[in-house]
Amino acid sequence: MSGADRRDDHGDDAPDDHGESLDERSSSPPRPPWSLADVEAALRRLTMGERDGPVWAGVPADRQAVYRSLVRNNVRGTIRRACPHARRIVGDAAFDAVAERFLAEHPITTRLTRDIAAEFTQWLQTHETSLTLPSGHSAGAFVELCHYEALEIEITLAECAPHVPGRVVDDATIVMDPSARLAIYRHPVHRVTASTTTLPPPASQPVVILCFQRADEQVTDVISPALGKVLLGAAAGNSVGASVGAVVDEARAAGVDVDAALLRSQLVSLHRRGAISAFAAP
Repeated sequence: MSGADRRDDHGDDAPDDHGESLDERSSSPPRPPWSLADVEAALRRLTMGERDGPVWAGVPADRQAVYRSLVRNNVRGTIRRACPHARRIVGDAAFDAVAERFLAEHPITTRLTRDIAAEFTQWLQTHETSLTLPSGHSAGAFVELCHYEALEIEITLAECAPHVPGRVVDDATIVMDPSARLAIYRHPVHRVTASTTTLPPPASQPVVILCFQRADEQVTDVISPALGKVLLGAAAGNSVGASVGAVVDEARAAGVDVDAALLRSQLVSLHRRGAISAFAAP
């Protein structure tokens, strides 16, 4: 009797040749043949899912457990290597505990190893107040240091755009180099080196950092909040004149003088050094 005949006689929930109903099969581990989507979803559940158990019928559970362990160990290693200073300062045990919590609470969504550190630091930023670190270590400084170290990876792997000569004119728009990243921190984490033994204390004012790749060198510039706002305005598609004018007007309303000519000269310097790839004409 065919499967179709069997469904006609017994209804849609009739057992198949394996003794399972169709509803049971939909919630049980997949059996061959598998589609590519089935394999991808099952691999993600196996390696990144919260439940530590087999997901494939017919594949020995111990082999699935070994594969899960190998993948998760690789992810742990990627996170550890991405944040060497943060890990060294708080200690391996404390850092590994944070990474383990990340894996337990946040199934990784990226398929690229190079993006794991960025996903880890994004998770850190939303869980800063609940992190458990050794006494004397600031969770805020730890999170920002991890972010800065992960940012270095992102910048190193980014492509650099060709430098296009041009002048700063009010109606031009700023084209940032693809490697350029703007970050604002409460702690001077950019000063941490291999000899630093403690996380930095809070700075007296926000630390605005512009990082970019130049040839084989990563450049980190501490820039003024005013210049940072100009670059944010440019990122929103505003012209040089509109971006500079908005910052000057905002400062004036707060009783602070900002030199528009100085801001334009700083843009010229960033263009010459490679953080800005071009001033695009309208």
